[in-house]
Amino acid sequence: MGKKCVFLCVIVMLLLFSGCSGETVSVEKGECVFGPFATTDIAGNPVNAQIFTGHKLTMVNIWATFCSPCVEEMPDLKQLQVEYGDAFQVIGIVVDAADKNGNVLTDKKAEAASIIETTGADYLHLLPSKSLSKAYLIQVQSVPETIFVDENGNQIGIRYFGAKSKDQWKKIVNALLESLQ
Repeated sequence: MGKKCVFLCVIVMLLLFSGCSGETVSVEKGECVFGPFATTDIAGNPVNAQIFTGHKLTMVNIWATFCSPCVEEMPDLKQLQVEYGDAFQVIGIVVDAADKNGNVLTDKKAEAASIIETTGADYLHLLPSKSLSKAYLIQVQSVPETIFVDENGNQIGIRYFGAKSKDQWKKIVNALLESLQ
């Protein structure tokens, strides 16, 4: 039994950390990814799809408290949001702060809040809800995973797996903003 458990743990770890590879997966432009959703942010405030309105481009960064590459890139994501102003925003989704039914895991939420404070990444962070999980999060297999959406929540470009440097993200953001002109 012990060998099976160790083998299973190794397989799970490989799956969880496969997101660090930096691979991309293509999807159709204009595909609505979140549908009508309702959730709360890390502070407990209600949030829905209206959060995309008023921003030409939104980076949605799906992360987890156990993921060091996720945490390492958070200060850069904050800097990007500041540099681009109102045309661009960053939203984080703390994928391990709630279970698949949207029940908040208090200890993980507190850990996420601590990480956000420590990294200075005080952009909007959402907790997974049942509607967010059904619409998109169910297909997330590794973290960090990042997608970009327009002001209607329609996906622009491809999904990105793995952390990137500020300069790498800046090139991607510039190209996406240009494509929206």
